[in-house]
Amino acid sequence: MMEEYKLFPFTDWSRVSEIQDLFRQGLGETTQEYWIWKYNTENGLSEKILLVAENYSGKIVGMAGLQFTEYQVNDNRLMITQFQDLIIAPDCRGTGLMRKIYSKAMEISKEHGSVAFMEHPNENSLPPLLKYGATDMGGIGSITSKKHFFSMPRKTIYQKEIDGWNLNILDRMPEDVFFETHKSCYKLVKNKDFLRWRFDNNPNEKFQWVTIRKDGILFGYFVFQTFRGRFHTAVNIYDYEIKEDIPMNILKLVIRMLKSHGSWISLWGRFSEEDYMMWKNVGLSNQDNRKSNFMIHLFHNLKLPTDWHLTRADLDF
Repeated sequence: MMEEYKLFPFTDWSRVSEIQDLFRQGLGETTQEYWIWKYNTENGLSEKILLVAENYSGKIVGMAGLQFTEYQVNDNRLMITQFQDLIIAPDCRGTGLMRKIYSKAMEISKEHGSVAFMEHPNENSLPPLLKYGATDMGGIGSITSKKHFFSMPRKTIYQKEIDGWNLNILDRMPEDVFFETHKSCYKLVKNKDFLRWRFDNNPNEKFQWVTIRKDGILFGYFVFQTFRGRFHTAVNIYDYEIKEDIPMNILKLVIRMLKSHGSWISLWGRFSEEDYMMWKNVGLSNQDNRKSNFMIHLFHNLKLPTDWHLTRADLDF
């Protein structure tokens, strides 16, 4: 006899410890504040839903997160559901619960005007997602600087001025951030509220900002986070915006600043050939062996987009 489950959007945040416990069984340790921040605070984008499944005794045994987002290239926009945080309790696997959650999530997404799921599964989730109708769009990988697995003594750079350009590292988002529409790739439509929610208000991680200015005007910024291991420190770039008229030597100086904060720099995502060439020219070209699959599941009879500009800002909610 098939197990019966009740599926519904999670709204009773007095039960957040159950979400924390379920995630611990599936992927790892988190804080309760993290889940409240992620699914129960405004983030500047459209609505987000944490879909949960209860068994016959009222225990939460499965969940999936739905973040409704817009992607744009030129004047063309797509509403996409970020399908994430999919966890099935170990003793409920193989009962059909994952398919039930997936189907319910698709139903809710269509009601919100979404045309597709965007998914970034691990190797365990990949086979069933393919079976449900998702298309593998290829890998998402890291480009890095040269790695030093033992910390190297060097002077940490927090600000620099050269040829009228001013570079500074800040702990909070500058108020004059800007957003560029990508010329050839679908790119997440962001705003200040989203960046502030994503980086400044994140209870799980501390982020910093590199700003590039000339005559007080912001020409570019990078958001980064440092992960400190036992013998090394990785500097992860999460998001960036760059105006075309920034000289290459200024971008190289940004990379030098970031290198002074750790053992290597990593930028994880999916970019155009033009972007890859720019990163190669500033010293981020070594291919990392960590990869993730990028999946799209269209709900409607549309032409499947192939080119996407993805950073950790929109892959790693």
